[in-house]
Amino acid sequence: MPSPPQQATFVQAMEHHTDWINDLILCCNGRFLLSASNDTTVKVWNATKHFCMSTLRTHKDYVSCLAYAREHEKAASAGYDQSIYLWDIATLTKLTTTNNTVTTSSLMGCKNSIYALAMNDSGTVIVSGSTEKVLRIWDPRTCQKIMKLRGHTENIRAIVISPDGTKCISASADATVRLWDLGQQRCIATCLAHQEGVWTLQTDNAFSFVYSAGRDRRVFRTPICDFTQSYLLFEEDAFVKKLLLDDHDRPSAIWSATWNSTIKRWPLPSNTQLSIGDGQLEDDFAHLSMNALHRSPDIVTAASNVSGVPNSLYFPGGGKCRRVADFGKRPFEDVVLEHNRKVFVPSWFSVDYKSGMLQITLEEGDVFSAWLSAKDAGVEDSDNKINYGGMMLRSLFEHYQHCDMGADGSETALATAGYISIPGHTPIILSEVNGRTVLRLLVRDAANEAESACLAKDLPEWITAVVERSMLPKFTKMPFYLLPHASLNVKTPKKDRLSATEMLQVRKVMEHVYEKILNSPESTMGETPMPVQIPTNIEQKMELYCNEQILCYLTHYRSFAFPLVSANDFPLLYFRSPNLTDMRSASSSDVEPSSDEQPPVWTSASFLELRTEFLADRTEFKALEILKRMVAIDVKQVDANAWLECKDLMSMLLNAIPVQTLLETQQIMLLTALESCPSHVVTALAAHLTANQDVVSPLLNSVAQAVAVAFARRINDPDTFEQLATLLAPVSSNPQLLQELQHQLATTESSEHRFKVYQVLLCAMQRGYYTPALAPMLQSLVKELSSEDVLVVLAAMDALSDAAIASSESANIVNESGAPQKVRHFDIVDASQRVLAFDTLAQVAYKAEAKQNLQRLLGDQGVSRVMEAFAASLSSGPIELRARHLEAFATLFQHGDDSLLSQWFSYLGSPMPSVLLSLVQKPFPDLRLASLHAFASLLAHPFGLQTFLGLSGFLDWLLDQSTEHEWEAGRLKADIIRALIASNSSLIDAPLKLRLKAYFVAPKRDPEVEMML
Repeated sequence: MPSPPQQATFVQAMEHHTDWINDLILCCNGRFLLSASNDTTVKVWNATKHFCMSTLRTHKDYVSCLAYAREHEKAASAGYDQSIYLWDIATLTKLTTTNNTVTTSSLMGCKNSIYALAMNDSGTVIVSGSTEKVLRIWDPRTCQKIMKLRGHTENIRAIVISPDGTKCISASADATVRLWDLGQQRCIATCLAHQEGVWTLQTDNAFSFVYSAGRDRRVFRTPICDFTQSYLLFEEDAFVKKLLLDDHDRPSAIWSATWNSTIKRWPLPSNTQLSIGDGQLEDDFAHLSMNALHRSPDIVTAASNVSGVPNSLYFPGGGKCRRVADFGKRPFEDVVLEHNRKVFVPSWFSVDYKSGMLQITLEEGDVFSAWLSAKDAGVEDSDNKINYGGMMLRSLFEHYQHCDMGADGSETALATAGYISIPGHTPIILSEVNGRTVLRLLVRDAANEAESACLAKDLPEWITAVVERSMLPKFTKMPFYLLPHASLNVKTPKKDRLSATEMLQVRKVMEHVYEKILNSPESTMGETPMPVQIPTNIEQKMELYCNEQILCYLTHYRSFAFPLVSANDFPLLYFRSPNLTDMRSASSSDVEPSSDEQPPVWTSASFLELRTEFLADRTEFKALEILKRMVAIDVKQVDANAWLECKDLMSMLLNAIPVQTLLETQQIMLLTALESCPSHVVTALAAHLTANQDVVSPLLNSVAQAVAVAFARRINDPDTFEQLATLLAPVSSNPQLLQELQHQLATTESSEHRFKVYQVLLCAMQRGYYTPALAPMLQSLVKELSSEDVLVVLAAMDALSDAAIASSESANIVNESGAPQKVRHFDIVDASQRVLAFDTLAQVAYKAEAKQNLQRLLGDQGVSRVMEAFAASLSSGPIELRARHLEAFATLFQHGDDSLLSQWFSYLGSPMPSVLLSLVQKPFPDLRLASLHAFASLLAHPFGLQTFLGLSGFLDWLLDQSTEHEWEAGRLKADIIRALIASNSSLIDAPLKLRLKAYFVAPKRDPEVEMML
């Protein structure tokens, strides 16, 4: 029986990163450590004294991987910012607070996020792998890219390099492990043992075996000399993230780290006897459980209603219960009702534990939203208000020398001092909106001089206002209507919109109604009204209702307005009292009529104030209220430099309002805005609606047709037409919208304006929304081909090409429109127009069905004329234009019926095969690539095989390995040869296939050349 697993001993933890750590390397004989993290930094650690020495902030995105050259103490880092940086470890370990400048070299040229990086021990070769699915090889001494290797079909996740730098092994999400010869610049072996993506690799120092693991949880050992003999060592119980040999010279065990937060040490048998599928090793003799270090946190939170306000939070497994009160023999329901008054506390923080520990995030827009009366928070004998977010911030920075901890000496400040106590070892992280860390420190370290100076420099204004000056945001004023209850049977007065602060108690509204409405005496000439004595038991004299629910007199306005208010209107409060004597609408210091006065000039600060007002509330009706005020703004009163803030605020407000509400109930506001607001605001509004197109399109096609027409009238504005075309394409056949678009086409003389309108048509065709109702617009576009303005003709050709290649249906529509007849007369256009005309025809006839339609429309004579023009253009002319013609030619012959294409090819004339063979051998890279594309298209058809296999000199060129020096051209030729090998054509017999396969056998090199490589 296998012995039970031994528990490894935890030694030390070092904390300084603020997000996941993706890679680690030990260097300088284990004295120093480098770490790469999602917080976009690389950190240098003293591994013996356990502290962070320095932080490198060169990367602009997640740092995913590190590489290490042991012999020269060099390191490299790479990440999602597509950059690779080289580091001298000796320099990094000497950095201090005064000597804090480091110079780095960079390897630029990667086009995608980098997931894998490796460097040989001597630091002569670096290999990177990315989502680009290619390996890029660099010389770190010159920072030059040497080559690029293709073969993987998915993201490359791990790389190792042989000690001499001549070979490397890569692992990919395509479930393969590949061995590459860097001298030959090709893959020489592929391991297919894994069933899913491979994420990690390890090799011994002799480069004899490679160990691989990944998503399929299996760990294999494969001899590098024979990639077909993979042995299953064991199978983990979760995805394997990382492997590490205990000794790279003579490995006797291997460590594996998995997604279930465990690290295991597995013994390696001296003579592996297990093959694929035979089983796994059970006697793992060391096991480290991460759960023993970080317990999974259980979060208990109330999203909208908090029943009572507890003085402590208890988590399962660690809490204690004690009796705090005894209510005797009272009805249980009465006790619950007495102690379970609903108090609405908005969410003012967010919680996650992706970093391995509980993380509380405070954001500017939410942190100050949790206002509460001191009594509701458990502070007795105080009528003041407290803010949980403000209290939390002051507690976090209580050791900061500029912190104002209740300096005013108020009763509430003194009573709540220490209400939230933060342990001194708690980390504080200041980060930007994009998540990039600005500063990390411990709560207790805020008292240190260095950290205090950093805080003074980096703390944002919204924190310093609270921490240093005890300045909290003002209460938000929220509107409502006050009306008599229907049971009173009184004539409903005119509704005057009133407003109140969010912390106004219902009792105050009751007092206002009692004094100003119910008991206001009728004044007569010369008489002074007597003051009304408000009873202390006002809650027994009247009732207030909202949405047919009676309101508790101690409830704050926010508590019933937020959960109960209708999304499309303001709250209606109804009062009821048996002593109703009069009805007047009035206002008081607590209930004030809202003001509609607008400032004379709107600046950036004005919009920022509105933004702050919205962030304090962030409800739908608040967004609607502010949006209506913005729409009413006179454009002439807006500062020219304030439109950016206006646009940002508009986007924020729109995100808080359902699009269905906008289009069904706020059409007048939208029409007003679309008539007067600037173009970038129109674009922002269109983008918001486009993001919800499934809901928006049916409404624009029915109840909101007027809004669609209003958008169409702004299509000629700067930078709006692309977004508007995307929005209007699904409803482009709507009669009212179509009438507006056709009116613009008929009345404007500006070709630029017309082509912006055509963009709606093209977008509809490309996305499958074309209907016969759009045919008149398409005919208008085709007529543009007859314009005397060359630029208009070119634009029309380009537009029709884009439409034709979108789908078979749109290609047929373009064919039937008569466009091909207008672009096939190559003799009446200049060279530049001819290139675009060829492109247009090739793309119009790209699909097989489209070729049949083109043949029917043009007839034999018309197609013959097109092919003759192709042949003439390929035989002579500038190199750039001939390359463009060849690309169009390759596109035209990609798909279709063999007999039809054979007929078209015959129209080119008998010299054409020889012309193509001569073009592919010209010393011009673009021309050769285009010729290879043409060969690939033609050789896919029987007539092409027969033509070129019988062409003198074709096979000699094809099988000559020395003809293609550019990588891309070599790859295309190799693809052509592979296609010929895989062909079932009788024209390719066994001897010819052997000749073709011999192309992929590397020629033997001179020993001296081999040594140089």
